Amino acid sequence: MTQLSSQTNLVFKIFLPLFLATLLGLLAVSSMFVDSPRFVGMSLGLARFLLPGIWFLWCVMWYKLLWPLLRIDADDAHVYVSNYSTTVRYPHAAIEKVTRKFVGPFEIVRIELIEAGRFGKSFPFIASRRRLSRFVDTQQDWQILYNRKVF
Repeated sequence: MTQLSSQTNLVFKIFLPLFLATLLGLLAVSSMFVDSPRFVGMSLGLARFLLPGIWFLWCVMWYKLLWPLLRIDADDAHVYVSNYSTTVRYPHAAIEKVTRKFVGPFEIVRIELIEAGRFGKSFPFIASRRRLSRFVDTQQDWQILYNRKVF
């Protein structure tokens, strides 16, 4: 079995968002209990309004953009999709297409199924380019599904 997703998935899905949500939440809560006229370089009234708003926007962005990232493993016959607590197995025949796009230094790959499964109809993940390239080279099914123009 080959892990196709990068370890960066775990960092972007869990560690970084939890750290920033905790930091921003603590700043927002601490701004409510401060008596000083200034807090974090701004007026106290502005900080009490702005910091909870930034925290809320960060949590929404985390939920919409980073939470859908999944871990993807594959072997000769199946693709294993995991949200780090539950793993579901799909046969290669259930995959409709595999698309990719580059966002900065990361390659975001989306596997789309013919029918919706437990995690929905498509699975985004940050690909490990080396492992994905090696896997696609050895799998005839994936060479057809995967657009290989950039490799």
